[in-house]
Amino acid sequence: MPQSSQVYDLWNKAIVSTGSSFTATIPANQSRMYFYGTSGEVAAFRTQAESFPDISGYVADCLPQNAVPPWQRIYNQGSESVADGALTVTTSTAGLQQAYRLSGGPASAWNPTSRGSVLEAKLRVDSQAGSYANAILISTGNRSWSIGFGMTGLTEILGSGSVAMTTNDAFHVYRFTIDGTNGPLKVYVDGNTTPIATWAGVSSTANRIDFGDFLSSAAGVVKWCYIRWTNQGVCLP
Repeated sequence: MPQSSQVYDLWNKAIVSTGSSFTATIPANQSRMYFYGTSGEVAAFRTQAESFPDISGYVADCLPQNAVPPWQRIYNQGSESVADGALTVTTSTAGLQQAYRLSGGPASAWNPTSRGSVLEAKLRVDSQAGSYANAILISTGNRSWSIGFGMTGLTEILGSGSVAMTTNDAFHVYRFTIDGTNGPLKVYVDGNTTPIATWAGVSSTANRIDFGDFLSSAAGVVKWCYIRWTNQGVCLP
């Protein structure tokens, strides 16, 4: 980094370093967002960032239906368990579903705005017995994206396309950014600043997040560590 750089921790709302280098110590199963620049650039960004509400989300220290805010368990035909900071969602065959929903809107923790949204999920695909192992549906009230996770990549199931990557070798952090409420949606992986995909999605009045196995064609075992988001602007890795 340039000698005059400052590093701002968006999650903790604090300047954590000044100088030409920075090493982050991040606890297991957690995530951080950092911004760096000159003192003036950081001050301007900090003013904007600290006007945002706190980041919302689900962390896998309990079942989603017991979390705050609680998720609706929309399917319960597989199995669910929480251990070691991860929710394991298991369905043995396609047609059996196990999934969770958080409805959106002004009174909800999920309330997409014209400022844009960021949703980040950390997960690992352990096995796949259908077209996908699990999926996540992201809907803003204007557009929807349904992203299926398989052993060898991600697919935007509503028609935008697919991208190859290995998903079962480790826990990966997937960051989805949405411009406004119409997109496009961009996919970033493991802090890389170059998106691996840009997807248009489809027009939809749905406003919610679904995750797990909510697809009749999906089956497998996936471990989810967290799903976190803000609807108050787009933050790149």
